[in-house]
Amino acid sequence: MVNFKAEIVETHKETFSEDFAVFSLFFEEGDPEEGGESWNFQRALGNDGTLENLGEDDEGVCAVKEIQQETFYDGIESFELSRNSAICIFKEGISRYSKLHITYDIDDSQWENLKTVALLVFKHENYFSIGETR
Repeated sequence: MVNFKAEIVETHKETFSEDFAVFSLFFEEGDPEEGGESWNFQRALGNDGTLENLGEDDEGVCAVKEIQQETFYDGIESFELSRNSAICIFKEGISRYSKLHITYDIDDSQWENLKTVALLVFKHENYFSIGETR
């Protein structure tokens, strides 16, 4: 299990074309090149946040442990986001880690943004939930 307090919690949208963008959540503590933790979760969607234009090209959620230590698609069993933490359980055999527990302190504006982008990243994923403060 990985347990850390993220100093940086960010969201990002990178537009590649009129019909294609990648939406991302970033959680980081310290410098990943110096033993810190950095995880991101991303999803390719239509630029408007829909799956319609992607069809079979949707590979699901990509989880990345920086710096290029792990990268995998469709390896999440459950992901619960709350006001002050995120708990991710990975499918067996996908990652060397079974569980990721990230805590953070963010303001109301950051929380609303995190929820909005998380709903896009985890769109149509039954394992995703938004919970109360933990």
